[in-house]
Amino acid sequence: MEPFVNIFFAIDEQQNETITRDELKRYVKQHRLDEGMISRWQTLFDPGNTGIITFQKFCDVLGVKPEQARNLRKSVVNKKPLPPDLQIISQNMPLEDQYQIFDQVRQMLDSKMSEQDLSRGLKQWLDKTFDPSWHVVIVDGSYWISYSHQPEHSLQFKLGQKCYLLWKTPKY
Repeated sequence: MEPFVNIFFAIDEQQNETITRDELKRYVKQHRLDEGMISRWQTLFDPGNTGIITFQKFCDVLGVKPEQARNLRKSVVNKKPLPPDLQIISQNMPLEDQYQIFDQVRQMLDSKMSEQDLSRGLKQWLDKTFDPSWHVVIVDGSYWISYSHQPEHSLQFKLGQKCYLLWKTPKY
């Protein structure tokens, strides 16, 4: 439920618990998502084709109590802000897990280990903390990547001058 609620509030530019068709289109374009998301959301959450998705209808379709979803949103908003030297590039992961990873990377950086040891150590820590099959790439500068990952287990961020690409593949 959390990812859907977070997406709703991210799209809701006016923070008035409604999403307009234009807001949805901008979100899809800005995040380079499949444009089919627009029609799917309209079909699901705006069957009357009014051009507006209400938070109430959104919650009804998902089977979520609006007050529960609002409380979840408040808990996310009240989380500590990102440090100024850290920039999220892409993420599909619970916020708590992201902060746990940020803290671990900082601890490892403070120990002055080599990038090779950092990559190896971070993978071992991720495998131990979030179960096996993690991939860790540390990059200087720009990059392009296409990959598959287990849902809710992907994070790319920039810290200092390095980019960290972390994702987990499912066990088969």
